[in-house]
Amino acid sequence: MKEVEKKFLNTDPEKLTKKLQNLGAEKTFEGLVETIYFDYPDNRFQKQDQVLRARLMGNEKVEVVFKCNKRIQDGCKIYDEKEIFLTPNDWDNITDLLQSIGFVQTMYFQKHRTQFKLPNAKVEIDIYPEMDPFTEIEAIDTQTIEQ
Repeated sequence: MKEVEKKFLNTDPEKLTKKLQNLGAEKTFEGLVETIYFDYPDNRFQKQDQVLRARLMGNEKVEVVFKCNKRIQDGCKIYDEKEIFLTPNDWDNITDLLQSIGFVQTMYFQKHRTQFKLPNAKVEIDIYPEMDPFTEIEAIDTQTIEQ
């Protein structure tokens, strides 16, 4: 699967939420997100601009994603990605599994996320401790993001 994304820094979550609701966007998630990035001990993923990430989305789901072949087009990041979804009960099991087969945790953080779905795009408003909020738009291509 191909992922196309663009991030916008210093967004106003309240204003953006109102605009999205006026466009008919459906709120699909709001809550705490825990994220752990993994790599081999020699950091080969980081050196090759690849990502292996496990993410716990509140009490709703666990996502495990591998991203590779990063490129930039029209100001958007494009990755090839493999993604699996698990239940929240799998969080400890999947992180233990990744570490037991040789991956090491390279980063951990928490954030508050509000996620919206539009017909051809997903919009995520992220709030981290001690950072200004930012927004990410994901769509099938760069033209959709610009719209």
